[in-house]
Amino acid sequence: MMHLLDVYYREQKAGVLSQGDGGALSFAYDAGYLEGSTSSAISFSMPLQEAAYGDRIVRPFFSGLLPDEGARQRLSGALGISSGNAFGLLEVIGGECAGPYRSLPQVRRRYHRMTMVLNLSARNG
Repeated sequence: MMHLLDVYYREQKAGVLSQGDGGALSFAYDAGYLEGSTSSAISFSMPLQEAAYGDRIVRPFFSGLLPDEGARQRLSGALGISSGNAFGLLEVIGGECAGPYRSLPQVRRRYHRMTMVLNLSARNG
């Protein structure tokens, strides 16, 4: 089963980070992001392109968005997630990454959007 996280760069959806069954990570830029006139690469190691980047390039970059080793150990212990599981940690805390990056699980994001629509309908009805 493929696990997916939407990746936002400066509040704009830049692409999707995915984790396959074997744990390998990949990142692909969103087509709309690639077409944007102000879009820039999220990393020098991942220039703008249509093809997805593989684990060898993706893992070091996204692991680097997480807290340093000591804080990561404490965090992973509290969450019950391996400190080496960058995708699992980003899935939980990716919305709070330092800097211009955010990663949000696609299911959670859809749930929030649906809740917002329901709340608006209740106010208008």
